[in-house]
Amino acid sequence: MQANVGLSSDLATVLDSGAEGIGLFRTEFSFMVRDSFPSADEQVRVYREVLARFAPRPVTMRTLDVGGDKGLPYFPLQEDSAFLGWRGIRLTLDSRASSWCSCAPCCAPTRAWAT
Repeated sequence: MQANVGLSSDLATVLDSGAEGIGLFRTEFSFMVRDSFPSADEQVRVYREVLARFAPRPVTMRTLDVGGDKGLPYFPLQEDSAFLGWRGIRLTLDSRASSWCSCAPCCAPTRAWAT
């Protein structure tokens, strides 16, 4: 059985429970507990910790999923349909968001495992 995880502080509990991996690492939680966007370096640190502590078990990371029921006070979104609009991969691929939200932080930790 795999676990859903929101913060790196959940890792010890999940490991102790015998989880066989992380079915969904919710990257947005790291954004939701802050007053501003985390830097790419901060994101890489968190993702590397998750991957290292769960290696060699599988970890699935979701791209930033805010909007709808998960807002960021420092990044207000105005959309007609927040649950279907500018979030997840759409947010990540939009050039307006690329300065703080990209796939690079998620890809950087995997480069360390490939070498």
